[in-house]
Amino acid sequence: MPKKTSKNKNASRLGHDPLDDLNIDDDENLSTEKQKPSQNEHIPMKESAPKTETISLPSRFSIAEVDEIYTQMSSLLAQDTIDIELDGGNVESVDTSALQLLYAFNEKAAMSGKTIHWKSTSEKILESSRLLNINLSANSE
Repeated sequence: MPKKTSKNKNASRLGHDPLDDLNIDDDENLSTEKQKPSQNEHIPMKESAPKTETISLPSRFSIAEVDEIYTQMSSLLAQDTIDIELDGGNVESVDTSALQLLYAFNEKAAMSGKTIHWKSTSEKILESSRLLNINLSANSE
């Protein structure tokens, strides 16, 4: 004979209810009237066009500037509703640490569902990434 388990609001296989902070009542306590919005109730719409943030790369993009650019990139990746644009049109020199940062940023953005758009790229970025066989998706728009 199978054991009957008591329904505990805060118990789950995880040992806690991960959705408890949402203050959602159990299904059995909800009426169908509460589930349906009234005709006069305003339902907020999600913003359709995400905000675009641009990171301008320095003309001498070397290990000395990587920390500052990394901080900007990390901040933008943490935000949900933005498009990320890189402006590398003024880059006159770029070292391998800067290219590694750009590559890692591109990969991390792809894993988090974001797309990096290039406002402009310098010939130096394109040449250096080709030389190292790194795809930065550096297609100017």
